Amino acid sequence: MTPVGWLVAVLLAPLGGAAFALVLPAGDRLTLRSVGVFTGLLAFAAAVVLTAQGGASLTLPGTPLVVAWRGEAVPAALTVLAVTPLALRAGAPRITAALPAYVVAVLGTAALSVFVLVLTDVRAAIAAATVAAVPPFALVALFGGPERGSVSYRAAGLWLLVDAAALAALTLLPSWRGPLLVVAALGPGLVRLAAGPWGLWALPVLEQAPVSAACLVAGGVAPVGAVLLWRTAASPGVLAAEVVGPVAAVLAAAAAVGAALVVTERDLRRLVAHLLGVLGALAAAALLAGARPAGLALVVLTGFAAALALMIVEAIERRLETRRVHELAGLRAGAPGLAALLLLALLALTGLPWPGPGAAAWPAIATLARHGDRTLGAAGVVFGLALLVCTVVVVTVAGRAALPPRRRQPEIRVSFLQWFRLLVPLWALVAAALVVDDVVTGAVAAATGGTP
Repeated sequence: MTPVGWLVAVLLAPLGGAAFALVLPAGDRLTLRSVGVFTGLLAFAAAVVLTAQGGASLTLPGTPLVVAWRGEAVPAALTVLAVTPLALRAGAPRITAALPAYVVAVLGTAALSVFVLVLTDVRAAIAAATVAAVPPFALVALFGGPERGSVSYRAAGLWLLVDAAALAALTLLPSWRGPLLVVAALGPGLVRLAAGPWGLWALPVLEQAPVSAACLVAGGVAPVGAVLLWRTAASPGVLAAEVVGPVAAVLAAAAAVGAALVVTERDLRRLVAHLLGVLGALAAAALLAGARPAGLALVVLTGFAAALALMIVEAIERRLETRRVHELAGLRAGAPGLAALLLLALLALTGLPWPGPGAAAWPAIATLARHGDRTLGAAGVVFGLALLVCTVVVVTVAGRAALPPRRRQPEIRVSFLQWFRLLVPLWALVAAALVVDDVVTGAVAAATGGTP
């Protein structure tokens, strides 16, 4: 098959799986989930083959729009396609009638997100990203917690306003420049990275979302935001040097506040959301400051680490019937494997140990701290302090699992299949960390004409 054929296969495979899921009986839960997982793996395998062949480009019939599998889109799209089957395997709501819609929404999110990433025109990509936000928020609204409706509607409304403001700003920028217009144009990328004040939606959404939707939002949305931010900042006449410093300062201050909130957090899911906000702000600052390999690598590795952390939190919640931090005592005695995985997953989200986001977080901080601009240098120091605070908090939280239980814990059993479900994303994180540097560096070089 030609590279163009593989590109078409990558774009259409999730849609084909979604169409097949619609015709299956709603009560056949195992088959429905298997179709979703197999489709995600098939699309990922096609993407790997396409990447090995050097990528491809295609003009959409009847339009001037070009889709291209190259540059920064490659690692981001691979991450989205890898997280999709992991999210589906993580679990689905305990329902029957609406399960086809659930699988279709997950696969639709993957298909639309990849389409956004391969669109070369930034305005078309932002418009497509608005449409791609509908399935994940629908998952939260339909299958989430008791406050799922209001939470998803508010977050979706925020994204819609940010995207509309960005399209308006990109239209006005060629004729009229201004700092507010530049910040508005960067909004779609910043909001999807959950960076600083643009990430206030993430806490309630991740708290209310079912585990599969939470994995998609945490692991599959950030790569889209990173590419949108990269391409918007690279658009002619958009980003000026005098804007980078203030935006990075705001992101660093937000990261410091997020680290302070991590200290007071008592819910494991919200703890993960705070950590994602700190890493998202760091990735955004690195991308804006020119540290593109470190910023994109950080987003890719965070996607896997976030999916792993949320799956482990879900497994703990199902067995202990709580995800409160102060009720973790006794976890190590009842399920030492879960306690160890929780520590590894949370430490990965704070930059330790390697392999994990730390493989890119600390180089990104070092790049910012050594920057010639004083504001960016100070931002790098603040980011470093924020991650150190988060690391101490995570070690303290995980240490609670080693304490004797304060109350009688329910019997904890983890089957072989459940262990397999948790270990797969862990090995995916290890594999991603081993190859991401070469893949991202090559993608950056291809996108910047050979200058990473």
